[in-house]
Amino acid sequence: MFRPGTHTFPARDWYILVGITMILIGISGVYQAWTYYHTTAPTQSENARVEKPVFDADSIRAVEITFEKRKEEAERYRSTYHFVDPSR
Repeated sequence: MFRPGTHTFPARDWYILVGITMILIGISGVYQAWTYYHTTAPTQSENARVEKPVFDADSIRAVEITFEKRKEEAERYRSTYHFVDPSR
């Protein structure tokens, strides 16, 4: 088929190339459709009854305290702290 010195058939070679390309595109499309279907399909756990999570009040208060401290520190940067410009 592809030996040197033999008569070439460019049309046949192009048909083979286009055929292989079409087969690969088809395989790719089928794979993409399969992946899309399996990633968007609801799973058994999504259909199960979801219970409300129980929150720990102490940990929520700790987070609130942390954000309050950050807010106070940001306010101190605007009002209390003074910075010297070293270029002057």
